[in-house]
Amino acid sequence: MSRYYSYLLSSLPLLNYGMTPPIDMDYFLGILKDFIPENEVDTISRFAREDVMNLQTDVPVIRSFQSFDAALRNHLVRLRCIDRNAAPEKYLQRREERIDQRIEQYVLEAYKSTHPVESERILDMARWNFLTEMATGHIFDFPALLVYTMKLRILEKWQTIAASDTDMIFNTTLSSFSLQDLPVSRS
Repeated sequence: MSRYYSYLLSSLPLLNYGMTPPIDMDYFLGILKDFIPENEVDTISRFAREDVMNLQTDVPVIRSFQSFDAALRNHLVRLRCIDRNAAPEKYLQRREERIDQRIEQYVLEAYKSTHPVESERILDMARWNFLTEMATGHIFDFPALLVYTMKLRILEKWQTIAASDTDMIFNTTLSSFSLQDLPVSRS
């Protein structure tokens, strides 16, 4: 199978953060089969469907994203543990961690938000911006397809959230806990 990255990527709709996805993941994965080798289709399909953090791969773009996302999550864990006077070690993800001031800024902004959905939106904006930076220099190649895949995943996630009643879900989840079970300072 030949690699027609330039044709494929130039024919895909542009993705912007916060927009409704112009195509769905099934359609996207379906058109890949006609343009790239089967092993690359399989890699992209796994990247599109599986938990990215648990994906075992040696693909540099995926590993970079995993490292960034682990750093984002670990920074958030450290902030939460400070408030709860807990040791963060058991909650940290064991990955090579990047020290990046931008990560700290995004995490602090998300942490300060009083609404969980808004916090997640801020963290996804950080992921989106990282993916955009990672795409620099990758215009018509396999890494560009991986970045496109992850951005489409983010858009589909927010489409699902927008279609749901988030307040009802939050209240239902909260009501399933006993107040004594919640790790909140009660001083």
